[in-house]
This record gives sequence, C-alpha cells and structure tokens, in this order.
Amino acid sequence: MKRNKAAELGEAFVDTLREVVAEVVAEQLSARPSIKPRLLNAEQAGIYIGRSKWSVYELQKEGRIETTASDRRILFDVHDLDAFIEREKDASQPHKQAA
Repeated sequence: MKRNKAAELGEAFVDTLREVVAEVVAEQLSARPSIKPRLLNAEQAGIYIGRSKWSVYELQKEGRIETTASDRRILFDVHDLDAFIEREKDASQPHKQAA
C-alpha cells in the first residue's frame, strides 16, 4: 500500500515537472528572435515564390530573377524575389498598367 502511494506521488511529481519544463522551454523558444535568411538557394526560392527549383533556374536564365553568387553558389535575394512577384502581379492586371 505505502509503495503504491509512493509510486503514485512519484508519477505525479514527474508529470508536474514535465509540464513545468515544457512551459519554460516554450517561453524561451518564443522569446528568441526569429532570423529569416535574406539569401535563399534555388529550392528555398522556389518555395518562396510557389514554383519548382527548376522553374527558378529557368527564370534566372531568362533574366527575370536576379541572382547573387557566393562561394560558387547561386543565391536568390528575397528582395529580388519580391520584386519578381510584384512584376508578375502587375503584368497579370492590365488595368493597373494604364493608370
């Protein structure tokens, strides 16, 4: 009987401790500033603009998206991707071009 009570108290303590630790960790994680990269690889850029990475490479070859070279890697600046998105939006809305 005493052993069962001790086991129950031990389990309750562990459960409470688990909850407290989870709360503390969640608070600390939410308090950290989120750093979003400005330069993306082709796969990330594709996700960002809703295209495949191969489509991103094609857009780059066509000169429709600017790139940045870094250590032999081709990277895409988020600002350039945003500009591409805005140009695409403007091109799909002819009434805006006349204004």
